[in-house]
Amino acid sequence: MDKKFTGITGTLVVILTFLTFISERLREIFIRDIVGPVVADAKNVSSLEFMGYTVQPGYNLVNEIFFGAIILFLLYVVYRTVDEHGIDKKIFLALTTLLISGGFLRALGDTGMLEYPLNIILISPMTYISLTVLGLIIYNAGFYFEDRNGFEAYKFIMYSGGAVLLFLAALITRFAYIEGLSTEGLMVLPITLIVMLIVTGSQHVLSNFRSGYVLEKSTGYVVSLGHALDGISSAYGVANLEYVEKKPVSGWFMEMIGTPYGFLVLKVGLAFLILSFIRNEELDNFTYLVLLAIAATGLGPGVRNVLRIIMGI
Repeated sequence: MDKKFTGITGTLVVILTFLTFISERLREIFIRDIVGPVVADAKNVSSLEFMGYTVQPGYNLVNEIFFGAIILFLLYVVYRTVDEHGIDKKIFLALTTLLISGGFLRALGDTGMLEYPLNIILISPMTYISLTVLGLIIYNAGFYFEDRNGFEAYKFIMYSGGAVLLFLAALITRFAYIEGLSTEGLMVLPITLIVMLIVTGSQHVLSNFRSGYVLEKSTGYVVSLGHALDGISSAYGVANLEYVEKKPVSGWFMEMIGTPYGFLVLKVGLAFLILSFIRNEELDNFTYLVLLAIAATGLGPGVRNVLRIIMGI
């Protein structure tokens, strides 16, 4: 009996010691590799003593896996939610208000108007997570009011997203009023307008040869114009304002082709290529989600680039 009691006691001690070690180790990883870098980034320092650990801003293997898992989970939730309620052209266009808001939110972070800890939501990937959660809330609320009050879901989504966008635009406008605008940076506006008109005309002509495809849909124009905005703003900033392209693939392509404006041609060309192979009758929930994701990778960064350039930051 004594040996049995001793064995059980020893086993419990080993288990408790292991759990204590694991919990301490997990706490260290969570603080040092996940929370710490976000805080250091928010405080705009190269190194920081945070809760007993020395942390640095930026990505590492642990937080890439952690945030990647969160984003994948949110994408799964988005897919299941959309699969339940559905998405059509009206809802797609209504959700673009949130995509544009993403660009305003990132630009707001660049201004430095919000200080720690409020600016944490302005740091990548927290911005994307926050916007996705907000989008899910607004999307579900739209169908909640549609089911109970008959108020069309797309209108609720559009008005809610528009309200968020107007609020962020007001904050950006306040910063621009106080700090002023960049004279050289303002030149990006007429250049962007010309590019957008050329892309719109080119897509219209191309849609005549690819009738029945998304090219001729308003959703297709959102995708192509979003990437045109990202392409021209990135190219203008690099070519004229000494901006640096931080995305390795984009920077490599600019150097390979010999001009930053080649990035514009690449982005618009790829958008046209994708849109010219998606038939109108194939626009189901999943396809709309894919197009929304593609639009987000162009429209959000493009809006942020333009705002940064005209504010000179």
